[in-house]
Amino acid sequence: MRIAFYAPLKSPEHPVPSGDRQMARQIMRALQDGGHDVRLVSQLRAHAAEPSHVALEGLKRAAAEETARILSEHAAPGAWRPELWLTYHNYYKAPDLIGPEVAQGLAIAYCGIESSFARKRRSDGWADWSAAAEFGMRRARLSFWLTDVDRQGLSELVPQDRLAAMPPFIDASGFADVSSAGNPEGGPVRFVTVAMMRARAKLDSYRFLAETLAGCADFDWTLDIVGDGPERGAIETLFSPFGERVRFTGELDRAGVAGRFAAADAMLWPGFNEAYGLVYLEAQAAGLPVVALDRGPQHEVVRAGVTGLLTANDPAAYADAVRALAGDRGRRQGMGQAGASFVREDRTIEVAARRFNAAFDTLRSAGAGRSKTAGFPKASAMLDLIGEAGRQIRFWLRDDDAVAPTHQLDRLLETVCGRGLALTLAVIPRYATDALAERLKPEPRVGIATHGLAHINHSPAHEKSSEFGADRPQHEVQGDLQAGVARMRALFGERFADRVLPLFVPPWNRIDARFHGVLADCGYEALSTFGAKGEVADGGLKAMPVHLDIMDWSKRAGREACDIDAELALLLDQRFDSGSDMPVGILTHHLVHDETAWSVLAGLAGLCAGHPAAGWLDVRDVLAGGLADQ
Repeated sequence: MRIAFYAPLKSPEHPVPSGDRQMARQIMRALQDGGHDVRLVSQLRAHAAEPSHVALEGLKRAAAEETARILSEHAAPGAWRPELWLTYHNYYKAPDLIGPEVAQGLAIAYCGIESSFARKRRSDGWADWSAAAEFGMRRARLSFWLTDVDRQGLSELVPQDRLAAMPPFIDASGFADVSSAGNPEGGPVRFVTVAMMRARAKLDSYRFLAETLAGCADFDWTLDIVGDGPERGAIETLFSPFGERVRFTGELDRAGVAGRFAAADAMLWPGFNEAYGLVYLEAQAAGLPVVALDRGPQHEVVRAGVTGLLTANDPAAYADAVRALAGDRGRRQGMGQAGASFVREDRTIEVAARRFNAAFDTLRSAGAGRSKTAGFPKASAMLDLIGEAGRQIRFWLRDDDAVAPTHQLDRLLETVCGRGLALTLAVIPRYATDALAERLKPEPRVGIATHGLAHINHSPAHEKSSEFGADRPQHEVQGDLQAGVARMRALFGERFADRVLPLFVPPWNRIDARFHGVLADCGYEALSTFGAKGEVADGGLKAMPVHLDIMDWSKRAGREACDIDAELALLLDQRFDSGSDMPVGILTHHLVHDETAWSVLAGLAGLCAGHPAAGWLDVRDVLAGGLADQ
């Protein structure tokens, strides 16, 4: 399978070593070992150390440009086109603003690994950032969780059947090939610590370790500290009272670290704020027992009491654990052997590759099959009554979010235009590709509407999503609308003559009423939103509302035919009783349809194409001309 990979926190090609970079590389390696063609598709870093509205808005703009680039590149004829998107470590400080849009635009599965949701971030300064990350988590067809903390957080957002366990794993080669030589009888117990020397959590762990060892004067020990970084001076000062007992090796390569493991009896690292700690697995792979703080996530990488010891956040308790291992050589060796077996049997890249493939097989099988056409007996009976009265109800269909040619778009065209019905396709200007324009050339029944600019949510957290909400300054909105007009003209131009409609479709069917006049100033003649609110438009715009959405967005799945039938029958009855000739607008989103939605769409198209009381409206008959003429 062709897999697009992205790490918004830190690219696997980032020059600064870190656990995040290492894990990203290992994920790619596991996927490759599983037989997949994996490619890093973006280097855009989305990380912020502190929350900032200005920074988030800037990041959204940069992400929109990157999304457009990726879609254009991978939707082109003959291009490498991914079949699945996988984002690593989407969370509030590094939200994935690219993957959900690219995956939807290419009609491929969007998946995440090590996504992290914390409810408290919804109510602090990170609320808008958290909402951006949460959007991707909800979109994911499958989320791989590495710790139970992450599983619990994700469970608040998505069903359990969209969660898959992926315990932390390492490339064990090099570490598993060495083993501790064991401490000679009577010699000092040899400890090793491997960690970068950075501020905050890393420095706190070093400080805790120094305080712990100060309470271990009753036995003989040495400590090798492997690592480097901006806080090295401060850390050397912390350990200076121990004199020659503590040796600083500086940063070592993989072989050098393995060699230090081989020369040690146990690995010590408290691990403040570690997501889990790959270094624990590396030490265990080399046959070393480990001592860490019991913070919860450490249980994902250490078998407490079996491969290492986990202690309370107390230097005296940690010192007792260190002393217990120091005084029992047999226990150290037994834990080391258990740790090596644990990693070899359950936490290697090879094991992870098998887990990935099993999850992807489940994902593929869930989407297999093709639906049958749904029937609508109640709506059909209402149309019979309408026909007997000598009347006709007109229908039209608006489909949103098109940006690239996909097999779903082909199916939409076959289902609707193949029955001789017109289709209004709402296209996202910023992301729309030349390949889409080429695909639509031979489709004369398709009218093209403008769907916002980049389908970006600019609303604050806790408010409904909107690209053009009341909080945005008018000059920004006007700039975006003009940019959308320019992009549509450049993409379609004269080739499509009157097929590009002066019809604006705001993302999420929301635009503040004070911007209706701005739409008219930009050349739009009509506005299409949803429901009764969409039946009124200001600024001289014609209202073209849609009324029947075939998707259940709470589940991101197609609604059952019986529910659609009942709602449509009610809409028809209301028009019949009131004498209204307002068309019934049907709303679809071909890129996210499941088989239930396709079944409903096929049934509706068949009903409208075949019933004499059902007329089908081509929006071009209502809206003469188009943006391409301006």
